[in-house]
Amino acid sequence: MADQEKDPFLEDEGNTSRPWQPGFWRRFPALGLASLAGAVCVNAAAVAILFVADGQETSSWSISPAVLLALLSAFGVGLFGLAQSQGAVFLWWAASIRGSTLGDLDRNWKMGTSIWASLIGLGRPNLVSISRLSVAACIATGPLLQRAISVTSVSFTAPTMLSVPVATVDSTFNVTAVPDPDIDITTISLGLGSFVSPELAAVIAESQSNIPIPLRGSGCQGTCTGKLRNLGIVGDCQSSTQDVEWVRRPPNATDRRPPLPPQIIGSNPVTLLNVTVVDQRFQLQFQDENNPKYETPFVFNISYFTPAPMTRKNLTSISTTPGVANFFFETCSGTLTTKRCAFDLAVVEYDVTISNETVAFQQGQPSEQREVSPKTFLSPSVPDPGFISAFDPKLQGMIGAFFVFRMWWTPILNGAKYSQELFTIEQPNCTKGVVDPTDAIVSSMTDILFRTGISAATFPPYQNQEIEAVQVTQTLVFETNYLFLYITAAIAVCATIVIGTTFHGFWRLGRWMTLSPIETARAIDPSLFQGSGTNTDIAKLIQSRGYQEVQYGICEEDRDGVVRKRLSIAPAGLVRRPIPGEVIE
Repeated sequence: MADQEKDPFLEDEGNTSRPWQPGFWRRFPALGLASLAGAVCVNAAAVAILFVADGQETSSWSISPAVLLALLSAFGVGLFGLAQSQGAVFLWWAASIRGSTLGDLDRNWKMGTSIWASLIGLGRPNLVSISRLSVAACIATGPLLQRAISVTSVSFTAPTMLSVPVATVDSTFNVTAVPDPDIDITTISLGLGSFVSPELAAVIAESQSNIPIPLRGSGCQGTCTGKLRNLGIVGDCQSSTQDVEWVRRPPNATDRRPPLPPQIIGSNPVTLLNVTVVDQRFQLQFQDENNPKYETPFVFNISYFTPAPMTRKNLTSISTTPGVANFFFETCSGTLTTKRCAFDLAVVEYDVTISNETVAFQQGQPSEQREVSPKTFLSPSVPDPGFISAFDPKLQGMIGAFFVFRMWWTPILNGAKYSQELFTIEQPNCTKGVVDPTDAIVSSMTDILFRTGISAATFPPYQNQEIEAVQVTQTLVFETNYLFLYITAAIAVCATIVIGTTFHGFWRLGRWMTLSPIETARAIDPSLFQGSGTNTDIAKLIQSRGYQEVQYGICEEDRDGVVRKRLSIAPAGLVRRPIPGEVIE
């Protein structure tokens, strides 16, 4: 029909010849090599991230390096896969042009498109299978990159200046409650906490509970160490010792108690531990109140008993009265230490540690303090009644903490005589002693005064103390494990080399080719499978015809005296390589 539409694919049916046009730039595999270059860049970026992130703070990265590495790894594997698929095309057609066998061409096609075929073909590895397996190996770069980056905590040390709220010489902080004006505090007996102000009571409660000392607004961003001036005490203790021998009645004594041996009558009372706080204020009733003569503000006496290293028993029989059985008296030898300690109020310098809005003495205890000034906002000559009222019960409450619990009688700490003290318990050994409580008492007094200076800074006039400190901050940083980085880089480099090699010879192709089934079917000469049956299993077909050597080239046919040229995969002896520029149907 005149108006029959023409098939656009048949418009050039009369002119189907095309020249064979190989060449480097004409057949340059832009997509494949661009994909390979992109994979190289992606992996280089991952390596760069690992190098750059190593040691950097986590807060400096808005997107975690682990996230970036995961994305780059996925892109890299995809680009390597694309490049490998493009290279497999060039490799397959280049092998066809050089000449191969049907079995090798079949195996190359399978290995280029299937990891399983590449694994099965490891017995006879070739470039196609190795390139395919290299892409599979690149999948491992994902977890390797994740292992290559981790987060750790590191310490940074640097000098800093801190502004610490602490009051030493001027404060409206009250340590003493307002007394009743009708009561003369110089003549009354000091009661438990009778003069302690609410402010000081809170400080004492924190000290007794060992609550960390709060310190807010210092500006320390981590852990800071330095020297801080605060309230404290300076002074010393004078001590003396004497050998003593406490005596115990027989453990089986009854109400028929014998008289005491003459050699121990008039012995001193038993003293295991005694702590007495001397209240200087009470001396006012014996002195001129207008011109009092105070000793140092804090004075306390300590007596404590230390048994001899070895227990000595006096088992000498001492007769009492005729007809009465002999009784035995046991003695406990040791040393009685007596101390008189006197301390003045002062501003002293402490080695402190500031962390998490708290302040503490370095090593947990106040070290040797250096006196800075004898002037404080407390009374310069005698402490306020609040402190006396606070220290006395606190020290008395500490007494039980210093016993070494190895004695088998219960001591009476008020100085009971041995006849009352050492009578009822039936164990014969005397090995109980007392640890010297002086350091603990001084530390307790220092702790209360230190806390007072910190608490007083919250009362007007508000004061801050500028101190030089060393600040140690714990910061989360990224850490690179270079072993995993090097393994990842090695996999990427090997994959790049192997896949890049598959593009070798691309310039020999005279047109763009694919591994499309239609294109390969069009290229294969039907005579190769003549007599094999169209329904034959492909494995059996390759088994029977796979040895056939074939080549992709020009087949020349004489049709009606006209020589026609066509490209075909045919037996190697029936084809020749095309010549550049040669026109082929």
